[in-house]
Amino acid sequence: MRNNTIRWGTGFVLAMVSVASAWGDVRKDLTIRYGIWDSAYRKHDVLTLASLLHPKFVLFTDTGKAIDRASYIASLWRSSPPPVYGTTLLTATREGNRAVATTREQSGKDGDLHHHEYRDTWILRKGHWHLIESRTAKHD
Repeated sequence: MRNNTIRWGTGFVLAMVSVASAWGDVRKDLTIRYGIWDSAYRKHDVLTLASLLHPKFVLFTDTGKAIDRASYIASLWRSSPPPVYGTTLLTATREGNRAVATTREQSGKDGDLHHHEYRDTWILRKGHWHLIESRTAKHD
């Protein structure tokens, strides 16, 4: 029963954020989306993470490897979240139903943190922002 309540609550919050995003400022909208992503990632809430991804989502690694949505979600189920994780939105622009964001992700353990920059493309579909493409720009 508790899991159903949590899923319903999360779905309701995502729906409300998505409806508001149809008319709002893209930077504000994506800041909210990345906040939801960060929280879900730290909790290992793969269902919420999957709900943020467009059906045609592709992640391109810094080596150029393409990872489709199903493979990415499978990797999330197999992994454990790092003790330290966070995403900072650096830039966000919108053109029509697409938004492009540059982010900096920090993950790892205290004293051994890794940083990645991403160029993410979001698409607004039926009032919902979905991540359709993510490209790793660099990492250290």
